[in-house]
Amino acid sequence: MPPAGQVTPGSPKPDFYSAGETPRSEWTAVAMNTLEPRNSRAQLIWGTALIIVGIAVFFRIPQVMPRLEQMGQSDITLGFIRICFYIMGVLLVGGGARKIIFCLRRQEPEPDAEDAGKDN
Repeated sequence: MPPAGQVTPGSPKPDFYSAGETPRSEWTAVAMNTLEPRNSRAQLIWGTALIIVGIAVFFRIPQVMPRLEQMGQSDITLGFIRICFYIMGVLLVGGGARKIIFCLRRQEPEPDAEDAGKDN
């Protein structure tokens, strides 16, 4: 049995679904529930670090590949290693961007219920 307040797949939907927000899957709901407001600064820093490391991977690939070529690897192996490095860089940058976007959306103030019904 999970602790109270923890969302697990197959459990009843939590309260944040009532606001019209529907995640893509139940696992997304688990991930959404883990980011607390007091943790958002650390998540923002972590997302920034992921983006910086991802960009650094792109700059490091041309420096590392000649050294790997000197080891006598086949062209197919070197191509596979190069593709893996680029995929790793894309995943790091994408994951960091996703984390920052989610963190910034989470910090946006929600519209008041009183203001939603008023017409100007």
